[in-house]
Amino acid sequence: MRINELAIPHYSLFETIQIALDRHYISDEKAESIYQEIEELTLHLALHYQHQNSSSVSQSQFLRIIDTINYMFKHSCKDPKALNDHSIVFFFEDGLHTLKRDTQKIQAIYDSLKTQILPIQNDRYLSIINEQIPNFLKTLQEYRAVFNYCYVEGDLDYPLIDGLPLDHDMYGLSGIDLVIYYIRRFTLENRFCWYFRHDLPELIGQYVALKGISIDYLSINLFELIVCQMTAYSLLHHSIGLFFEKTDIDELKNILSDKDITHEITSSLSHVADQEVRNYLLSYKENIIRIFKYFIYESYDAFLYQPAFSEKTMVYLESSDNAVFDKAFDDLKEMTKVEEKIQYLSDIPLYDMLDLLENDIFYGKEYWQFFSSMDLKEVAVIIKLLNPNGDAFHQTQCLNRSLLEELESSMEWQRQFIHFLKALSSAKLSEIEKWLNCLKIVC
Repeated sequence: MRINELAIPHYSLFETIQIALDRHYISDEKAESIYQEIEELTLHLALHYQHQNSSSVSQSQFLRIIDTINYMFKHSCKDPKALNDHSIVFFFEDGLHTLKRDTQKIQAIYDSLKTQILPIQNDRYLSIINEQIPNFLKTLQEYRAVFNYCYVEGDLDYPLIDGLPLDHDMYGLSGIDLVIYYIRRFTLENRFCWYFRHDLPELIGQYVALKGISIDYLSINLFELIVCQMTAYSLLHHSIGLFFEKTDIDELKNILSDKDITHEITSSLSHVADQEVRNYLLSYKENIIRIFKYFIYESYDAFLYQPAFSEKTMVYLESSDNAVFDKAFDDLKEMTKVEEKIQYLSDIPLYDMLDLLENDIFYGKEYWQFFSSMDLKEVAVIIKLLNPNGDAFHQTQCLNRSLLEELESSMEWQRQFIHFLKALSSAKLSEIEKWLNCLKIVC
């Protein structure tokens, strides 16, 4: 069975041949000659695919070869009339030369991108930079590299402003065309975020605290979060920034009430100095306006504002290294007076203090004496750690019997802590409740 008789999907190479025939750009004899060239090139590539050992390939391998021929042809032949002037091998080699130049462009963009890696721990973002793009470039250096230009193994799974290119279908592109389109846009979004790199740790910390969820594995587009913050700030202050106050939200609503905000948002995006990034922002102005309207009118709590996350209400937990912890434990074992132990623990990080409590450094009423020495904010932090899901979905917590029963109580210190809470006055319990409902813990 000949190439032109196979039930092959409508690859543009074969469509182009048919168009050339229908429009009488080529004769039937020329078309037959072209099909013969394709068969010879297919045989040559099949031998190459099998390391010159055999021309026998599976159906999937055959389609990969046809994909490759077609891909090279699309990047070379721009006019059906050209079929009269050049051979299929010419189009193949010319297309391959074009794709090799595109590979160099991707490498140059990638090298630049590596100098501006954002200080965030998001697996999908880092995978694009550390795995997915370099892995694709590596496939273009393999023995079968010629077959890899039209194919991206896996998926580019960090979303851009208009969504995720799932299954490579979103942009109607494949292979190296998809990669160069994606990395150009990814880099522009990254450049915009890089402008705010010094604010990113605080922004991410506040986002994590607000949402109660880590960004490590989320399919979150950081560019979208930052551009909405920046747009809101620019509308308020006519300059570039990220953070504003909670009361500014109401002012934003008043500014934008019953108005077409297209002009205002266009103006705020124009504050970006980098012309290429600014043009990118303006080209996706409609996406940004849609997201921004949703934030303002439907989900304004998604904005991050300063007072809700002041240093007073943010609690950053960290532990010491093993050597420091071991020394603290040894020091406490040597102490006989409870007052001395309490004073010593006042300088110990909270995580380490809880680990030390697990090692029975107090006995009986000593626990109560220790818990009584703590301020009510520290008491609230311990409650939140013993009941980590208590404020899921931003529920208001009430320090009642039901909540106390949910606290972890498998260890002696935890049981003593719960007894201590039950004995507190209603005024102190009310104060602890206030802390429970405003503290944000970042581990």
